[in-house]
Formats: sequence, structure tokens, C-alpha cells
Amino acid sequence: TYPIQCRNVTPCLSYSRFHLDTVNLLPFVQSLINGDAPEIDHEEVLWNLTSEIIKRVDGVFDEVQSRVKAGLDEGDLISGDVVETVNTLRTLRHFARELARREEIRQVVKGSGQDPEATKNSEDHQFGMLVDDIDMCLHEFRYRQSKTVPPFKPRRGKALKNTLSKSSGGGRKNVIRRDMSKFGVGVVAFNTSLENNYMSLVNADLDKHFPNASKDKVGETLIGELVPGDKISVKLEQKHVKAEVIEILPQMESAYLSFEDYPSVYDEYQPYELLRLPTLAEIPREDVKPGLVVIDLSNSNEYRAKIQSTMNQPMARVKFIVSQHEMTRLVSPAMILGRYVPAKRKTKKPNAKTTVETKETAPPIMRPTKAGQIVEVGRRGAARVTKVHGDSVPTHVDVCFILGSAHSESMVPIEMVVLAPELDPESGRGRRQIFNSKKVASQEEIKAKDNGSDASKKLAGFVSPSSPPTTESSGDGCHTT
Repeated sequence: TYPIQCRNVTPCLSYSRFHLDTVNLLPFVQSLINGDAPEIDHEEVLWNLTSEIIKRVDGVFDEVQSRVKAGLDEGDLISGDVVETVNTLRTLRHFARELARREEIRQVVKGSGQDPEATKNSEDHQFGMLVDDIDMCLHEFRYRQSKTVPPFKPRRGKALKNTLSKSSGGGRKNVIRRDMSKFGVGVVAFNTSLENNYMSLVNADLDKHFPNASKDKVGETLIGELVPGDKISVKLEQKHVKAEVIEILPQMESAYLSFEDYPSVYDEYQPYELLRLPTLAEIPREDVKPGLVVIDLSNSNEYRAKIQSTMNQPMARVKFIVSQHEMTRLVSPAMILGRYVPAKRKTKKPNAKTTVETKETAPPIMRPTKAGQIVEVGRRGAARVTKVHGDSVPTHVDVCFILGSAHSESMVPIEMVVLAPELDPESGRGRRQIFNSKKVASQEEIKAKDNGSDASKKLAGFVSPSSPPTTESSGDGCHTT
């Protein structure tokens, strides 16, 4: 029958037993998954049962093989009991594979070595290896009438990976992996907002800033002085974070939960009132104890968790500020490290050798004041001023454009034109004329030295750099007035 938990009113010596068969095998495994009977070692029972059935099936295989090698058939060795035993082994194979999968997830997410009891069970009962033994046993039973059993090729699934601690790639992943190597595996496992912001905390190592946090017991004294709105430093795994007090609870019965398939950064306290068995049944207060598997009703998803510890003492409901991630949780006095003190930022000392920077002022904009000046009219190019309008201050000008087809434009606002003498085409030709004159003069001087002639007199007719150009017309069709 299905195991029923009984309690004695008075202490006495008691002995209990239960019968496990194919009828109540599924409820037994469901009890294992729900964790509603922590006093029963479900894994031990399943391990021993599966091992015994494997031995029976192997014994039938050996007897059939001996008859086949002697030239006989299997006869009446395959009875109804043997068939039922093999079918039961196939069922147990699925149960063992589910336990192996859960253990694999636990090691990836939670990390190895955090739960001594789980580590002991994982060493004693490697359900992954047990699944391989079952597959080999069923493979041999399938080919029991063959003289030569074909080799067995086990099927392997993809290995699970911790997306933060075991991934390879860019520099960000390497930084996270170095950070986790310092704190141990099992703190984070996924690329969630909480975990990414937790790993991005800089200079927040608990051992570095609060080396005596567990000995000082500051929280036991400070929790009686806190009021809503106070800022405190709180322990979150191996780092300290900023938190804002929302409510102080003078006394509360709470349990510290570690959620299945989630890393330890999600572990939290929950009051007894929000805990239920996986069957959604209420839990008597005296039954809330470490190791019990429960469901947390504070979340609509009803996550499964295992109770790590229980306590009945003052608690504080605070808002965690983990970098850019915020969340509300209950914290115990042991998690309170003190009042929050903002970290001092290091400022760079000014260098004595630094030079004083001088601000460059933009040159003033020059406007035309008389006719004949060269100006630039926006993006339309260069033009010559033909007339300036305005009594004391120029307001408009008449211009004649130089480039392209020569045309005039009247009453152009003074704000649209900028004085640009460098665009004067005559000054450009004058410079080229002066440059050519220098070149000819230098050639004449060389000849004078060679021939001894008085070539300096011949240079008197050339234009000097300071002499104005002799051309009076711009050659562009516009004339100054």
C-alpha cells in the first residue's frame, strides 16, 4: 500500500513497513518528486529495486544464451512473470532517467559541493550510470536468441551548460567567468536581469568590505532602530548591495527556500503562510522543517523549493537595488551589514604640468561697406558689390555675380553677404603675374652672371609684388561705379 505517515502520541519504539509493487509504483515516485515524506529515502528504494530487477533479467538472459549455444530454443523460460518483470524494468528506466536529469540540472544550476546531503546521494547513486545499465540489460534481452549479441551503442543527449559560467566567447563572458571562479559555481546560471546585474556589481565583494560580518552581528542591534525609508547594506550571496527598508516585522516565522532548477541568487525567505505542499495541501507549522519540498504561493507560477532552514525572529521587508535591477525580499538580521554609506569615488589629481587652455574666439564677420568690394552670397558664389543701401548702417546691397553667366541682383540683405576679398579673380591673376615676373627675373639674373651683361636694367619694366595690377576691368561683364 501507499506509505502513510503516522505519529505516536507518546514516545515509543515503532516499526513500519510498506509494500511497493507495479500498482503503487507511480504514487511512490510522485511522493519522491513532491518530497512529502522526507523521512523515506525514495532514491535508495528505487536504486535497490532496479538493481534487483536487472539481476533477474540478466539471469534469464544467461539461461536462454546457454540453451541457444547448445542448439536449443528458449523453451518455457519466458513466462508471464518474466514479461511483467521486463515491462517493470522499462518503466523504472524512465523514472531513473528523470532522476538523472534532475541531478544533472542541479549540478549545473546549483553547483557541486553546496549541499553535502545531495553530494553524498550523487556519489552513492549515479542514476545516469543506472540508466546505462538498464539499457544494456534490455539490449541483451532483446537479442537473447542470437548466438552473437551486437554491440550496444548508448544514445547521448546534449550536455547541459551553464550559460554564464561555462560559455566561451567575448570579453564580457570571460569577465563573468573570472568573477564566478572567485565566488564558486551555483550563484548564477542564466542570462536574466537579476543575474546579469548581480555579476556587474563592481567593488562589492563581501569578504573585502565586511570581513567580520558573521561575527559582528550588527543586524541584530540595527533592526530595532530601522524605520521605513532607511538605506542599509544587505548581504546577497557573496556580495553586498544597497537596500531600502519598506517594513519592519517585529516577529515572523519564516523559512529560507532554495528553488529547484534555479541558482542560489534566487534563494529567499518566505513566511509559513505562503508555503504549501506540492499537492497544494496546507502544512502544519510543526511540519515545516529543513529538507521539506514546498511550493511558494507568493508567485503565480508556484515554484518548487526545498526548505534550507527555519527561524522565528524579527524580519525586514526591503527593496534590493542590485545595480539597475530592483526587487522586494525579506531579510533576516544576519543579512543586514549596517547602514548604507555611498562609496567615495576616486578623483584624478590635477597635474602640475598641465597647460592653461586658451579659448579660441571666432573671427568677426565682415560686411561690405562700399561698392567694388568682393563678397560671397551664401552658397551662390562670389559677387562684386555695385551699390550699398542704407544711410549710416548698410542694410542692403546690389551685387553682380562673377562666376557663371554674369547677372545682377538688387536689394540683397546685408546679412546674406560676407566680405571675401580672396575670391577676387583679379587678385588671383595679379599673383600669378607677379610669380611669373619673379621667375623671369631670376632667369635674367642667371644670364647676367654668365654673360656679364647689364641685365638688371631690363628688369625695370616688370611688375613688383607691391605694385597694383594694371587691369582696370574684371573681365566678367560687371563694372564698378
